[in-house]
Amino acid sequence: MDNQLHPRAQLQLVGHQQTFDQLSKAFTSTSFPPVWLLVGEKGIGKATLAYCFARLILASSYDNQQMIARQTAIGAYPNLITLEKEVDSDGKIKREISIDVVRNAMATLRQSPAIPGWRVVIVDAIDEMNRNAANALLKILEEPPIKTVILLVCHAVGNVLPTIRSRCCQIPVHPLNDQEIMGILDGSPAEKSVLIKLARGSLGRALNLQKIGANTLIQELLHLFDTIFKGDFRSIQTFADRISKDEDAFVYILDLLQECIYRLILYAHKGEDSSKDVKAFDQLLHRRPVSHWIEVWQRLHAFSTLAKTSSLDKKHTLMAAFFILENPHSGDCFLKIAV
Repeated sequence: MDNQLHPRAQLQLVGHQQTFDQLSKAFTSTSFPPVWLLVGEKGIGKATLAYCFARLILASSYDNQQMIARQTAIGAYPNLITLEKEVDSDGKIKREISIDVVRNAMATLRQSPAIPGWRVVIVDAIDEMNRNAANALLKILEEPPIKTVILLVCHAVGNVLPTIRSRCCQIPVHPLNDQEIMGILDGSPAEKSVLIKLARGSLGRALNLQKIGANTLIQELLHLFDTIFKGDFRSIQTFADRISKDEDAFVYILDLLQECIYRLILYAHKGEDSSKDVKAFDQLLHRRPVSHWIEVWQRLHAFSTLAKTSSLDKKHTLMAAFFILENPHSGDCFLKIAV
């Protein structure tokens, strides 16, 4: 991740003010829990919240907020320990937090703090740890060092070991509202509206969708939809080949496909009318009735859910998704392979 986009570098907290105030009030109380589990959907700002809270805690021991903010932004403040996925030799982020990351943190915590006072440990994210790492972290949670606060960012609480959950003070972090996201995005109100709808309360998701040009991709997809009924597979293969090589775009492309079908169904029922899409919608409804597209959306949703957690070839996955447009049951063989 770009250092400027990393949660630790975000000095402005978008939303979550009530949650931040709740944590701040707890910190000043006489019975402050040392371990917190920040639970909410991925990308809504839990890690940013954790770093903002960490800066408040660290400043209570060494009141130089500018220096703390500057050093935490580059991951150099000695009293802040971060556990996150490492980058491999190819420059790609690993899929899990390894036990070595936890062991390094444990070794640091056994030493005296570089700056007298509070230390903060941020785990981003606890449900992205492998089993060995989680068990090793449990040893820290059982007996947290004195004047140490541990903040566990969590995307899916069901994936966290019960023994870890039982040692935390769990606090829910809710998705952002539309206005909070609107103020951060660039572009016209219409473009922002599409991104906000797709983001589902996640600022991180909205920014990533803007980065990949989601609005432009939707228009490209609508153009490609008609080509599959004309037997023009070369255009689809070219598109699938390009997107499969773009890691950022591939993450969201199946969602964008579903969004296109959803818009088409709404248009068929006169629930939504976008003038720039009318021609494409009319062509697709001429090809197949709305009942076909409803079934396509249902099958595509099931296919997308499983495909995101499988190790299927990216290009083949995307090609299969396109074939579902013509025959909703054509993706079944790919689903069986994934299982």
